[in-house]
Order: sequence, then structure tokens, then C-alpha cells
Amino acid sequence: MIQLTEIRRRADLGLMGAALFLAGVGICLVYSTGQGPLAAARASLYLKQLMWLGGGIAAMAAAAALPLRFYDGLAKLLYALSLLALAAVLVIGEVRYGARRWLDLGGFLLQPSEFAKVATILLLARILSDRRTDWTRFRSLTLPLIIALVPTALVFEEPDLGTALSLVFVLFGMLYWAGVPALTLAVLVLPLASMLCSFWWWVWLIFFGLQWAVLHYSGLPVVHYVFVMLGNGVIGAVSNKVWNSLEDYQKERIISFLGSGVDRLGAGYQSVQSKIAIGSGSIVGTGYLKGTQKSLAFLPQQHTDFIFAVLGEEFGFLGCVVVVALYAFIIWKGISIALRSRSRFAGLVCAGVASLLLYHVGLNILMTLGLAPVTGVPLPFLSYGGSSLITCLALVGIMAGISVRVHEF
Repeated sequence: MIQLTEIRRRADLGLMGAALFLAGVGICLVYSTGQGPLAAARASLYLKQLMWLGGGIAAMAAAAALPLRFYDGLAKLLYALSLLALAAVLVIGEVRYGARRWLDLGGFLLQPSEFAKVATILLLARILSDRRTDWTRFRSLTLPLIIALVPTALVFEEPDLGTALSLVFVLFGMLYWAGVPALTLAVLVLPLASMLCSFWWWVWLIFFGLQWAVLHYSGLPVVHYVFVMLGNGVIGAVSNKVWNSLEDYQKERIISFLGSGVDRLGAGYQSVQSKIAIGSGSIVGTGYLKGTQKSLAFLPQQHTDFIFAVLGEEFGFLGCVVVVALYAFIIWKGISIALRSRSRFAGLVCAGVASLLLYHVGLNILMTLGLAPVTGVPLPFLSYGGSSLITCLALVGIMAGISVRVHEF
């Protein structure tokens, strides 16, 4: 067993340092959003973020110190508890901004979906680390699909489409790392593609023609690819029901995004103001605390979903490049540790964490640039919120702990 002093000596300080630096930048930006005549309600939020940073540092240290067998052994229990918490949210959860996503724990709003990401990654890693299973067979993928899709469905009901899709993205990243062939993953994506294409009948017909060609020449048995095509046909046929199950604001955001700037004073307002803020920052930014879009409250949700726009306005293109480079460094570190780990379980955990961070960072930045629909996905380490910050730092701690134990099975 590795001693605590050995962990401190061999821990990946670069990985943890990059995460803590980003968290520090986040606190500075949250403080900035609370300055100005129209920001009195946010003036003290940075103090809460500082408190949560302390909790996150403790979580990161604890996560790094715990042995791999702890995560392997408790994966099922943590997953079950996360499902119970997600179910509790749907019944007694706190409603904010038209969504029921939080549990009120005496003044602290816990967002169970953040911790469900950790539990899902750990259980998927435990299941996919079984070397006796042939993961190239569709039948073998039933259990991993169920593990990922159950919390996905619960989170979707909150509703939180962005977080729900993050679990799907993590699933595909971990399946790829487990050795599932690219063709198999493509077949698993086909139902989603069928659902999207079904809104235009002529696009749907082209999709089915291309699907038949790919499956026919893939070498799959005829029974298999006919079954896949029939299944995708059924899914496409019920896509209207899925669309109708979305909240009105979610529909408006998607329509506004596809409409390229339609409804600039309605559903497209956030995206337009975000692009104005980032554009006004130019190369070096307007200066810390000097952003006008932020100070005059033109930019909505500036301390949470659109905090990258505040960064772009006040620190410019160069500031954004530094932050994106730090994110790329953390994700690269996760992949590097996964490649070096002798434990298949540890490698899959790192691959899952890297996939999760890639999804959140990529989608949030694309959203603030107007290149993706507004989904309410926070930017890791920077966005205001205790659940997100503590979870992200704990995940970094898990990767740092694995980096110390890369030679363990």
C-alpha cells in the first residue's frame, strides 16, 4: 500500500495545479460578475465559491489518497445512491429557472446529477474492465447501455438535456477505450441520427439509404442489420413524441440555434449577447472588472453558463487561449495516465473523466460562441456552483491518485 508521503512525492502536481489555477480564475471571474450597479445580488457569490473551493481541495486530496480497490469495491453502492438522489430530485427537488435539479440541504443546494456522473463512470469502468467479456458483440453492450441510460433518463426528466447528453458522451468514450469497434459505436449512434433526420422526410429517406449501404457492406449478418434498420425506423417514427416532451424554452433554444440568429430578443438573446461580449474583448480584453456587457447586465447567466464570455470580454483572445490550453492539458493528462495504467479499471476511469471534461468544455465554449444550442452546461472549474466545482476537483484527484498507482493491477 502506498503511504501518504509517497503520494505527495509522486502525485501529478501539474495536473492538480492546472485544475486549481482554473478554479482560481473562476473565483476571480465570479467576483467580477458581482461588481457594478446592477450586480448587487451577486456581490458575495465569490465568497461562497471560495468556501466550495476549500471543500473541493479536500475532496481532491481525499480522492487522490484512496486506493483503486476502494473505487472498484464501492462503485455499485455509489451508483445506487446516485440513482436514489436523482429520483428524490424529481419528487422533492428545488425548482429554479423552470427546472427541478437541486436538493435543498439546509441552505446548500446539492445537484445530484453532478455526482451521478462520477458514480456512472466508476460503475462503467468496473463492468467494462472485465477481460472475459467480448466487447465486440452487441449482446455484451446491454449492461453498459442500461447503466448509462438509467441516470440519463432521470436527468432528462428534471429537465437537464445538456447533462443527460454528457452521460451518453461518456458512455461512448469509455466503450471506445474498452475496445468496442468503431463500426459498433456508429451503429449505436444511428438511433439518434434517425431521430434527428426524421423531422424532414426526404432527409430521413437519404439517411436510410446510406444506413443500408453501410450495414450491408459492414460484414454484419443480414438478420442483425435488418433488425437495426427496423429499430431505427421505430425510433424515428416516435421522435415527435420526444420533441413534444421537451420544455418550451428548450425547443425555443434549439429552433433559435438552427435559425441562425432568429428571435434575437427572445430565445436567441443569450447567444447574441455572449458573442458581443467575446467580440468586444478583442486580443487582450477590456481589462479586469471593466467589461461593459457584464457590468450593464446585458449578458445573462454570466456567473454560471456564460462565464467564458466574461473571460473573453475582460481578458480577450489571449486569456481565452490560456484557459483553453489548460483544459487541453488536463484532458491530455487524463488520456496519458490512462495509457500508462496497467489496471484496465483505472485506465477506463481516466478515459471516462477525460471524456466528461471534453464534453463540458467543448459544449460550453461552443455555446458561448453561438456554435451550439444553449443547454445550461457549466464550464468546469470556472462556473459558479458548489456541486460542479467539488465534483470536478474530486475527479482530478482520482486521476492524480491513479497516476501514482499506474503500476498497480
